[in-house]
Amino acid sequence: WDLVMGTIPPLDEGQWEEVFHKYQQSPEYKIVNTGMSLGEFKTIFWWEYVHRLLGRVMGFAFLIPLLFFIARRQLTGPQVLKLSTLFVLGGLQGLLGWYMVKSGLVNVPHVSHLRLTAHLTLAFLLFGATLWFALQFFTGSTKHRSSANAHPMLYNLALVLLAVIFLQVALGAMVAGLKAGYIFNTFPKMGPWWIPPGTWNIPLHNPTFIQFAHRLTAYLVLILIGWIWWKSRRLECSYQQRKGVLMVSLAGLGQVILGIVTLLLIVPIALGSLHQFGALVLFACSIYLCHVLRPAG
Repeated sequence: WDLVMGTIPPLDEGQWEEVFHKYQQSPEYKIVNTGMSLGEFKTIFWWEYVHRLLGRVMGFAFLIPLLFFIARRQLTGPQVLKLSTLFVLGGLQGLLGWYMVKSGLVNVPHVSHLRLTAHLTLAFLLFGATLWFALQFFTGSTKHRSSANAHPMLYNLALVLLAVIFLQVALGAMVAGLKAGYIFNTFPKMGPWWIPPGTWNIPLHNPTFIQFAHRLTAYLVLILIGWIWWKSRRLECSYQQRKGVLMVSLAGLGQVILGIVTLLLIVPIALGSLHQFGALVLFACSIYLCHVLRPAG
C-alpha cells in the first residue's frame, strides 16, 4: 500500500509485467487464479485501483475545503469538531481497508470476512455521520420539529430500526465474505428446512448460520417498519415525518424483494451490488426519519 506513488498506475508494458509478477507471488494467484493472463489481471487491477484512488480523492475533496473554511473562520467550534471527526473516520476507513486486504495476502486467498465486515460497517458509519451532520447543516437542529409533532415512542422505534439495519448490513458483509449467498438459494425455506442442520455450529464462521441470521434480521426490519408505519397513521405527524416514514417503508420493501430475487438467482454480481446499494438507501432513509422525529432541544 503506497499512499503517494500508489496513485500512479502502471504506464508501460514493463511496469505492468512488474506488478503482475508481484501478484503472481500471492496466494490468490497460486491457489485461485493460476495461469491468469496479463489482460485478465488488468481487469481485476483496475477495479482495485479505482476503489483506492476514489478513497484518496474523497480525502482531499474533504480536507482542502475544510481547511479553507477553518482559515476563513466560517465554522463554529462544534462544526469544526464534527467535520474533523468525519475526516478521522475517513482515515481510519482507509487504514482498515489496508488491514482487510492484508489478510488475503498470507496463506488463504480470501480476505477475512470479519475484516471485510469491519471495513463495510465503518463505511456505513462514516456515511451515516456525514448524512446526519449534513441534515443538521441544511435544516438546523430544530427545524421540522415542534412540541406538537414530538413523538418519543416513534423516535425510539426509529432508533431501534436504524440499529437493526446497521446489524443487517454487518450480516450482509459476512454473507459476502463467507460466500453464504451461494448456499440455500430457496425462499422462504432454506432448502427443505426452516432451520437447517448445523446452523448453530461456530456461528460467526458458519455460512449457514450467517445466511439464517441475515434472513431473520430482514424479517425484523420489516416488522419494525410496519410498526412505525402503523403508529404514524395514528399520530399527528408533520409532512417531513410522514415523508420519512414513506421513504423508509418503500426502501425497506424494495430491499427485501431485491434480496429475495438476488438469492433465488444465486447472487449475480450486478444484483449483489445493487442489493448492497439498496441497503445504503434504506440506511439513509432511516437516518432521515430519525432526524425529523428527533425531539427539539
